[in-house]
Amino acid sequence: MQEQAQQRGRVTFARAAFTIHSWLGLSFCLLLTIILLSGTLAVFRDEIDWLIYPQSRVTPSVERAGIDQVLTAVRTAHPEMGLIGQVPVQGAGPRTGLNIIAVSPKDGVRRIWVDPYRGVVQGTTPFMMPGYFIGQFHSFLMIPTWGYVIVCSFTFFMLASLVTGLITYRKFWRGFLRRPRGRNLRTTMGDLHRLGGVWSIWFLVIMVLTSFFYFWIRVGEPLLNFPQAIAEHQHPKIPDAVLDGMGPQPPQMLKLDALAAIVRKDLPDFDIRFVNLPEVHGAPVTFSGNTGEFFGPNLSEVFVDPYRGEILGRDLARDGYSLSFVRVLTDALHFGDFAGLVSKTIWFTFGLITTGLAVSGVIVFWKRSARRAGARGKSARRHVLSILKPWGGTMGVLKPLNITILVLAIAASVMTLRFYSASADERAANYAAQEIGPWRLGALMIAGLGDTSDPVRPGARAMVLARFCPDCWKDIKRLWVSVGSQSAGSNGQRITGQSGFARAGVKLPEKIENNTRLWMIAEGWDGRLHQASWRLVQEQASQ
Repeated sequence: MQEQAQQRGRVTFARAAFTIHSWLGLSFCLLLTIILLSGTLAVFRDEIDWLIYPQSRVTPSVERAGIDQVLTAVRTAHPEMGLIGQVPVQGAGPRTGLNIIAVSPKDGVRRIWVDPYRGVVQGTTPFMMPGYFIGQFHSFLMIPTWGYVIVCSFTFFMLASLVTGLITYRKFWRGFLRRPRGRNLRTTMGDLHRLGGVWSIWFLVIMVLTSFFYFWIRVGEPLLNFPQAIAEHQHPKIPDAVLDGMGPQPPQMLKLDALAAIVRKDLPDFDIRFVNLPEVHGAPVTFSGNTGEFFGPNLSEVFVDPYRGEILGRDLARDGYSLSFVRVLTDALHFGDFAGLVSKTIWFTFGLITTGLAVSGVIVFWKRSARRAGARGKSARRHVLSILKPWGGTMGVLKPLNITILVLAIAASVMTLRFYSASADERAANYAAQEIGPWRLGALMIAGLGDTSDPVRPGARAMVLARFCPDCWKDIKRLWVSVGSQSAGSNGQRITGQSGFARAGVKLPEKIENNTRLWMIAEGWDGRLHQASWRLVQEQASQ
């Protein structure tokens, strides 16, 4: 009697697990399938872009172009664009070109492709290439902030599905070699669902662990006040006193190839992969690379004074100081990007299997419910209509939520694609160049990259881009902008970036009056300040 009671308890527990497992899979089947499928395709995101765009493909050679040669080629081919982000020294593969991201108000954000062997620009592509888009869509559905919440919260959904699935499928370890029965569609799908599930246990565990890390850093830290998983690291910089002592003539920056040689001499086993150019005078040139770590091409960093060639600091993975190891390891394990095409193919295969789990589970429930509906005298047509209607059916009350999120994701994707390709130049406020000390400088105000609205609006935030005379950027030690009836001097917003995209964000006053002006303040290497201004509204003119 006691054994029967215990057996009934076990059956009840297993049935409860099955109910939870079914409810999770059915209630979120649309979102789950989209997230799993996009993640599966994102495994080969780089290969997708490589196949689509011939600009990214190169023929390997023994000789390689230097860093300076590559940057000279880019700036010569696209002088109107400013570089942002890291400059790669090596391609993603031996047959892949260098992918350099550049931006301008007219062209938006573009990718410039350079042959690393010949140092020749091969063309440009959109920033949001198909493969890259798929990867971003998988990360946050293109919905700012809340997209991360939605996607990362599926960590707990996957964990619950995995646990309840194992409880439901008792003695699951016997199912690894169990051949699916071909009795009918429901039976076949059910057997395939269980077979794919047991073979994917290890894969799902990895996905749960890595997804939990993403949840922690993308949702927990910014929204739930979780402790920082990766502490912020302050990069070294040239002290202001040292920088001020380099005048009165503008100091010459050393060639990047010469700085790279200094790094290689100091660390012979350091394989340089990326270079971060300083966006202000006083910031170091940062070389990112690898010192033999299995995971991650740029786990280590070396910071170099671009004027004196002195190494200001090191952040080496082998010394245990790398703050990005966990993040790089997580990315590698989540997308299978650690052993080339071999690991990617394995991850892609099991990604398809897990996507199939979501689909097969719905099919099994649909066929089972259709049989029950037939037993109750409900026609097949009515059963199909109950599933297809925007509410209820297989997904229950959460169907409208699934549909709403997917509609928002589609709308956000369209807006994102337009944002990165749109030109803000047509609605820009142009401020004609004038003398500011020994330099001739102008400005361009836009609402933002990809934002075609009027930038000069009361209370609005805008982006100011400095327009320089040739080679003036390196001759100006510091540059600020401010908006108001009086200049804010060196308390204004610091302009940072590269020539072609040196910018600062400003907040316009709630009330724009006739004496509201755009101020630009420049400091030379001799320490002298120079400033000029434009009337914010009336004095707009094309340069």
